[in-house]
Amino acid sequence: MSQDTLFARILAGESRPNPYPLYAMIRKTPVARQADGTYVVSSYDAIYRLLYDPRLSSEDLPPPLLFHWTGNPIKDLIVDPIKEQIRARHRPFIFRDPPDHDALRRHVMHEFSPERVRAMRGKTEKITHELIENCRSRDQAQVADSPIPSALTQYHDPDVALDFDLSGARKLLDGDGWSVGTDGIRSKNGRRLSFQLVTALGSPLRDGISQDLIAQWRKLGAEVGATQAHPSELFSGYAEGGRLERGQFEAGLWTWSIGPDPDGVYPLEHSSQIPRDQNQGRGSNFGRFDSPDIDRNLDRGRSSLNAVERARSYAAFERAYARLGFELPLFERVLVVLASPHLHNLTPNPAPDTTLWNAADWWVD
Repeated sequence: MSQDTLFARILAGESRPNPYPLYAMIRKTPVARQADGTYVVSSYDAIYRLLYDPRLSSEDLPPPLLFHWTGNPIKDLIVDPIKEQIRARHRPFIFRDPPDHDALRRHVMHEFSPERVRAMRGKTEKITHELIENCRSRDQAQVADSPIPSALTQYHDPDVALDFDLSGARKLLDGDGWSVGTDGIRSKNGRRLSFQLVTALGSPLRDGISQDLIAQWRKLGAEVGATQAHPSELFSGYAEGGRLERGQFEAGLWTWSIGPDPDGVYPLEHSSQIPRDQNQGRGSNFGRFDSPDIDRNLDRGRSSLNAVERARSYAAFERAYARLGFELPLFERVLVVLASPHLHNLTPNPAPDTTLWNAADWWVD
């Protein structure tokens, strides 16, 4: 994998849950020139020297936007120039040089000091213990009904639910001719209901989930074995023969994160995003699902700017997704944010991915 391709993989959404194997690969070339002429620096020593080198700048000033004259004086003479000023000035201080950087940094650094962190320890431990006890009492995490996070409530169909129905699943298999043998495993026309479940090596949490799924499938009459693969083998790109990208698995267990907009499911579920030779391996539809109903609703959600129409499109997508049942979302990651009461406008990303997405809008009293 070339260095510029590798860096693109690190930035790709499907790599967010476990980027560490890719980090290890990119560190083999600590300074790598990219196709666009920029450099990726990945060693601690080199990054440290760059940060303190006065010849380099942290300023991240994009070129001015080119606003076209529309004939509307309010937009052309007031709104657009204000937008340009906001764009140029409203930047996080990490993308500014002294003296602007130093002045802004002084306002916030006392809220991120070791003393401040130690003072929050008691409250942090209390919240952590409460969350653990809640999980114990429920014997479950936050269950997912859709690949769209529940935080994006306006895009959900409230009537869609993926309920656990063992007896219903047994009836479906009985009706399709899968009979239970003396060993409890179903078969049809001499073929056993048997497959392998692959997941990334080195994750005790996923190992536990895999074993629980295997036990539940056994009750259904399915014989499932667990297979572990090194993350670099599982998540490598299409050109490098990655098992997910190439579809070289029968069933898989992995995580994903889509970002703050439901369009993030497009690369996961749309048939055009199946990695293959024709699209140079682009996309993250690893299950190779091909549904005209799902494609149609995702296309409508992507092409519309009307909030009501988008909500209808993604609700229709959820109904089609639940009806087809080719994929099962298990759990949602819960993001707990603890912040000083003096820090304002801290808004967790609804995906959730990070708390830093709107750092330019924070302020401290």
